[in-house]
Amino acid sequence: MSSEGGVFDLLQGRYSKGIPNLDLALKAHSGDAERVDRSSRPPVFLKSLRLSIGLSPQPDVLHGLAAKPGFRGRGLLGRFLYLLPPSPLGFRRLEPTPVPEGVRDAYAAGLRAMLDWAPATDEHGDECPHLLCLTEAARSEHHDFAQAIEEQMQPGRALEHFTDWAGKAPGAAARLAGVLHGIEHAHGTPWEAEITAKTMTAALEIMAVITHHSRAALDMMGADLTLAAARKVWAWIERNRLASFAANTAFNALRSTFSRAAKLHDALEALEERGYVQVTELPRDGPGRPPSPQVRVRPELAGA
Repeated sequence: MSSEGGVFDLLQGRYSKGIPNLDLALKAHSGDAERVDRSSRPPVFLKSLRLSIGLSPQPDVLHGLAAKPGFRGRGLLGRFLYLLPPSPLGFRRLEPTPVPEGVRDAYAAGLRAMLDWAPATDEHGDECPHLLCLTEAARSEHHDFAQAIEEQMQPGRALEHFTDWAGKAPGAAARLAGVLHGIEHAHGTPWEAEITAKTMTAALEIMAVITHHSRAALDMMGADLTLAAARKVWAWIERNRLASFAANTAFNALRSTFSRAAKLHDALEALEERGYVQVTELPRDGPGRPPSPQVRVRPELAGA
């Protein structure tokens, strides 16, 4: 658990001469076994890797992750579930309401009860995972979701370019259902009850939100920085419902984003290439700097 994204530097090979070190993280997603050979000590055999990662870094950490060797191609980035909440800066309550004592105590008691669950054992007496089962109704709900995701990966559909993440989405939905089921039966024995359609529906509703956010996050990872800047300019245009404006007006309003006017011009050019705006260079009228280019927003989009 971390509020920063340093784990990506470790996986990229910070301590292994730049060679990506992904095997353990990839295998831990599905509980595979791994043997670690050590030169001067006996090997370590990990029977069932288990790893949970929770990160809340700044969104800028996502930029360029897809270009790091192995991160996208080997499926590392497709194993995460992403949420991109809007920034609360400027709208925060500086005296937030504390978590109610009853909620805090119930949360702590639930976690304690889950940690005290007795492990399952196999025919040899060795520990093994508990098996969770679905009701037929829950299985049907999950199948419909998996089929919908499958169709969205077809050429021209919404998840066409995100198949590495989408291919794992049905499995992630089942895991979420298992987590919700465990929470519901935290003080009991969840492996003795089947996961209901109600629990599965709740998990799929969460996955529907995560799917939209994950598409945006993966797009951000591989995004051209100029396109990211163009999106910020367009957000400013929409926010102010502008039909036209001078480029220097945008530059003054977005100084926190653009350190130089040339970067703003690149962003405006990207918007113009995609038909959002038309940029007109005005002729110089006498000595001095030329007039600031005028930007006209596509009429059917202006003030929309």
